[in-house]
Amino acid sequence: MTTEPKDSAQVTSVAAAPEVSTPGSSPAPESSHRVTSKTEAPAQPKLIFHDFEGDEYDPDALRNRELELIYKREGRLGIFFERSAMKPIPLYLEIQSIGYRDGINRTMYGALLRSQRTKGYTEAADSEVRARDVAAQLTIGCTVVTYMKLRSLHLLDSSEMDKFFRKPKEAETLEIPAPFALAISHLGLFKYAKSLGLQFTTVDLNGKLGSSWWLYKQNVEEDFFSLNCIIPEDNYTPETAILHTLWCINEESGFHNEFVDLSPLGTHVYGSMLRNPHAGINLDTYFAIEEARNFPSTLEEQPYS
Repeated sequence: MTTEPKDSAQVTSVAAAPEVSTPGSSPAPESSHRVTSKTEAPAQPKLIFHDFEGDEYDPDALRNRELELIYKREGRLGIFFERSAMKPIPLYLEIQSIGYRDGINRTMYGALLRSQRTKGYTEAADSEVRARDVAAQLTIGCTVVTYMKLRSLHLLDSSEMDKFFRKPKEAETLEIPAPFALAISHLGLFKYAKSLGLQFTTVDLNGKLGSSWWLYKQNVEEDFFSLNCIIPEDNYTPETAILHTLWCINEESGFHNEFVDLSPLGTHVYGSMLRNPHAGINLDTYFAIEEARNFPSTLEEQPYS
């Protein structure tokens, strides 16, 4: 007879066959029962939360980036001030050429060294010399394209146009390393670099809107580095902070490398981002942007509030 109770234990009772007693042995009992039990593995309740287990959701499903951009362009989304506090004349910020060029040069030098090691080049002295020469040439290309981008923004501005009369030849089709092309857009150079796997692209010189990656105030306080937001915080995104780190060199000196004079914007601080980055973050950002094909789409082009 088999009985299955409602719980997880299963009990089976079997009637034993009669046994014949032998001389000197005890007589067999009139009946004998063998009982075996089987316990099933307990099922894990559905509502159990584990450490480090975040909610699964699609961040893009929680916002409509195209609608946000339309509203910002129409002036319907953002932080607004009284008209009396608005300045009708644009506020110009000066790019400090030494820090700007040095940031590009040192990041490209490190990226070329790392790419050479990946490709199997083992001669350290020759690799350093070649990386230094190529980085210098790529830096020139990036600064030329930067000039062209600024020229397209200011050529019709009567107060600034005298700085941009000269137009470099073939600059519109000049390819530069993709991460810096992305940065310059929001504001055949060398075949050897391409052979190492570095990605190149042209820069959109016609776009008028940009992002705030160059409007962070680098701050070092009590040996702690951070990027201060000096205009209202809705102008900044984590992606703009990441893009800024292409110029975060000099880790031995606290990453400080000011390449834009932000003093005309005042001393307001609306928060900070990117506290205490790790050494070599400029190179990690460079290669992360190369590998992240959708990174440019996460940078929102916007007029500044």
